[in-house]
Amino acid sequence: MWLEICLTSHLICSAPTVAPLPTRVIDVGSPDGSQTPYLLVTRGRRGSYATLSHRWGTTETLATTTKNMHEHQERIDMSVVPKTFQDAIAITRRLGLQYLWIDCFCIVQDSVRDWRSESENMCSICENSLLCISATAAIDSHAGIFSDREIDTVVLHREIDSETQELGARCMAQSFADAISSSVLENRAWCMQERLLAPRVLHYTQSQLFWECKHSISSESNQNELRNPEIDLKRSITANMEDRVAGSAPYLLTWYTLLESYTKKALTVNSDRLLAVAGLADKFRKHLAAQYLWGLWEDDLHLGLLWRRATKRHTQQILSRDRYATRTCYYDTSPSTVEGVPTWSWAAVEGPITYSGPDLPITTHRTEHSSDAAFDRKLLQNDNENGRLSIASGLHVRACVIRGCCKSRSRDAPEADVVFRAAGMRSNAEVLTCILDIDDVPPKSCYCMRVALGGSRAQSRRRDETTRAYYLLLQKYQGPMESTDRESLGCFKRLGMGSDVPKKVDRLFANAAVHSLVLV
Repeated sequence: MWLEICLTSHLICSAPTVAPLPTRVIDVGSPDGSQTPYLLVTRGRRGSYATLSHRWGTTETLATTTKNMHEHQERIDMSVVPKTFQDAIAITRRLGLQYLWIDCFCIVQDSVRDWRSESENMCSICENSLLCISATAAIDSHAGIFSDREIDTVVLHREIDSETQELGARCMAQSFADAISSSVLENRAWCMQERLLAPRVLHYTQSQLFWECKHSISSESNQNELRNPEIDLKRSITANMEDRVAGSAPYLLTWYTLLESYTKKALTVNSDRLLAVAGLADKFRKHLAAQYLWGLWEDDLHLGLLWRRATKRHTQQILSRDRYATRTCYYDTSPSTVEGVPTWSWAAVEGPITYSGPDLPITTHRTEHSSDAAFDRKLLQNDNENGRLSIASGLHVRACVIRGCCKSRSRDAPEADVVFRAAGMRSNAEVLTCILDIDDVPPKSCYCMRVALGGSRAQSRRRDETTRAYYLLLQKYQGPMESTDRESLGCFKRLGMGSDVPKKVDRLFANAAVHSLVLV
């Protein structure tokens, strides 16, 4: 019923029901289940299909490999298929669909090349599906999609005209926001893009069935929502660029909001930190027509570089029924670096990062200022691997840089990890506060690079108090890379970031020279 209503009545959800099929799909056969499912290599075929969003879990599960791929193309033995996948096949048949995409069957799991190729196609795989079946309550592939419901009921008796009548009552079912936020899938990084990119999602939760599309959210208990932060986010991601008269700035802010949510979620393999969001990045890249560089956007590097790790006490915006609310979150923030990722990318550190906070910018367009860093676009070279920058080329910058030293936080800066003091300054001179990217002992010798001047989220009656100057804390890179520019200051790796009032930063950078350098 929900699917039929969406396809026939929801203009905002209108999309072709027949689309190019993914590289491989499971052909589930006819609705009566008379045909044994098998893995179909589509070779450009078109059709309607469903996808499955699920949690792998810690137990071993059946999957397609180079050894059994030909066997799966002949038949998939249902007697050894995990319960969650069996249920997904049954649901697909009941929906009248012939094709189902499940990652562990449709991606060759022991082929790095196939895994990377299909991961980068996640945008089209999710977007082109008719709907996503979400095994929201299944802890792993063996648990099954259908679960025993825990419903508290009570029988009430009342007398009417000397006759006793029985009335049944039950507790109010969970709201959509509560059911999703408490589900096992909500904490999985890979599942985030599967849900956000799919045109429609059928959530099988512990309490009831939910329907989610760009138009509305519905449930078995008739909880219908036309406006919901989840719907708004889905609409903002899938909106056409020509429909946004405000340009790309709001769209980029949506990207940063997504990163804050995404980096709080768990990954089994930390090296998947960029791959698990590649589908969403591809969606943004199509609309922005911008170069994607290790999780950042070439046209917005001034703000993109201003991420920081979420501190142990951090206020975030959350979804609560029909409105936004705030809560204070506590994180175990002892992140380590992710190997093979440049230090200036948020993907270089494990754990949650944030672009929000009272001292971080609210706009992607910085205030034009002569001290803003400049990025050499001619040297931003792609390695054609997930749209990412080759670490061999680095990020070439011209910016105001000062050398100095770092010391641990002080009573004057309790929220900072370290304070930076410019070289040659007196011990009682002004310092800049910084948040480190990882919990580590900072080197005594380091550098501070001014990035941009912009408006912050802080509320103040005075305009100058809401403007901040942003800077990065850097360390000289001791490695095989060397800058070929003779005038370059050399190669540097990022240590952290910070911001302060412009007048104070202006004083400290008053005699700073503009240098060319490479961030690696």
